[in-house]
Amino acid sequence: VILINMAAFLPSNALDAVVFEVGSTCTRAGFSGEENARVVCASAVGTYVDASGEEKRAIDLDHLCADVERRIKVRRLIHAHYEEREELVQRLLAHGFSALNANPKEFPVLLAEEAAASSVSRRRSAEMLFEGFGVPALCVARSAELAAIYAGRSSAVVVDMTAASSSAVVVADGVMQPRTLQTDKVGGAAIAQIFCKRIADGGINFDGMTRRAQGEGSRAALSQTLLSLRNDELMREVMESLGRVQPSRASSASSAAREARAPLEYLLPDGRVVSVGAEQATAPEAFFSELAGKHKPLQVLVLEAVKCAEPELHKDLLRNVVVCGDASCLLGLPERLEAELKFSAQLCAPTISSQVNRIAVHAAAAVVERKSSVWQGGSILASLGASHELWMSKREYEEHGGALISRKGLQSLQFM
Repeated sequence: VILINMAAFLPSNALDAVVFEVGSTCTRAGFSGEENARVVCASAVGTYVDASGEEKRAIDLDHLCADVERRIKVRRLIHAHYEEREELVQRLLAHGFSALNANPKEFPVLLAEEAAASSVSRRRSAEMLFEGFGVPALCVARSAELAAIYAGRSSAVVVDMTAASSSAVVVADGVMQPRTLQTDKVGGAAIAQIFCKRIADGGINFDGMTRRAQGEGSRAALSQTLLSLRNDELMREVMESLGRVQPSRASSASSAAREARAPLEYLLPDGRVVSVGAEQATAPEAFFSELAGKHKPLQVLVLEAVKCAEPELHKDLLRNVVVCGDASCLLGLPERLEAELKFSAQLCAPTISSQVNRIAVHAAAAVVERKSSVWQGGSILASLGASHELWMSKREYEEHGGALISRKGLQSLQFM
């Protein structure tokens, strides 16, 4: 496993652009050339009616008064249908501009999109930003491409472990290859639920714990939708802090090894300390198992993505497996993925099996950076200069319409 640190690669003469990553559970916004996003918030929008009867919206859900907390209705991007999703994204972008004190008409925008996004979704994003916000220029880049940039890899297999899903896709010469995309519906949120159910079976009530953390014992302390958001956030935080995977399949199956590990402790928001045993802490092992055939393990996603690429690329791709996303923060995950890949690759075609000893998994040096590697890759890309092929200007949008955006960005390299 190779740890990477790309801070030194950020140029000092950065292009002034706003970089957005609107993820399923978290939205990040900041300026190009900076190491960290200035704005980080949940991908959710709350609505409530104030004392005068006027409908209000809130995105900063961590600083609400008690009365609003009881009445607010929270809509989350991870659960939104298509039409609602577009509205929520627009409001999250508006919040980002406002929090950055940036006039959208004065800043070009780089927008990260998920690997599975369609050309229609990309066109609608262009329409939203050019017509709704009046931005002067736009670059839309896929999350896998940006993660590869942050990792310093022109060609790689990018494993993106979000709350909603897990995916693996090939990036070749800086451009994502859509035909290689492999996805699975089991993501960090599903594993966190398994993890915390095991804790709940031991007597820990997340619902009651979250309410007590607000300083109120009443069941009316939080609205149901806000409570659900807080509980899910807490479950993911507990899993990321205490969850772990064993370095190999053999050690995972060893009961002696499990018994030898001391229980792990976590300080809950309400002041209680929960002790998590080894059996509970290893719930994330599900990322590498079949779960009764209901999902594909990570190593299978990676190898199937590689198989979809040209055989002459297999050597470079297996040497450059990049992991990112919230769930990739689990202790021991990169090491375990590398071990599983080396084991499973032995059963594949010669172009893959011959590279078993050269398989390498790359992860950000700081674990928390794996969560934001997509945004940081966007910060690097946006700071490299206003290449005509990468960016679509407002004038081009007015002349050719939103469909032109699909020929811009890093995929424009395919048309050169």
